[in-house]
Parts: sequence; structure tokens; C-alpha cells
Amino acid sequence: IRQSDTRLIVRLIIYTGIIAMVRKVIIFRTTDYATMEMALMAAAAYTIIIIALGGLLLAERVLEE
Repeated sequence: IRQSDTRLIVRLIIYTGIIAMVRKVIIFRTTDYATMEMALMAAAAYTIIIIALGGLLLAERVLEE
């Protein structure tokens, strides 16, 4: 009763983002980048995005209760 449609949509978007980033990590190839530094920066960016999305999901669940 207390859940709103907006909250469900936000949760769905967060799950979709996490799935998309995990897929990127699974198919990540260092050979797609010109230098190893660029590959490392991309890997770090993927990691930061996944952690941020996980944090958003955790915050959304905590606020739900």
C-alpha cells in the first residue's frame, strides 16, 4: 500500500543499469583500447558506476523501510 509507482520505476531503472554495467564488464577486452592506461581508466569507470548503482539500490531499499 505504501509503495508508489515512482519508487518501482526507479528500482527497475537501477536494476537495468546494474545489468547493463555487468554485461559491459563481462565483455570487457583490453585490446579494444589504444593503451593499457585507457583500458584501466575504463575499468575504473565501470567499477565506480557499478558501486554507485549498488549504493543507490541500497539507499532506495533502506528508505523503503
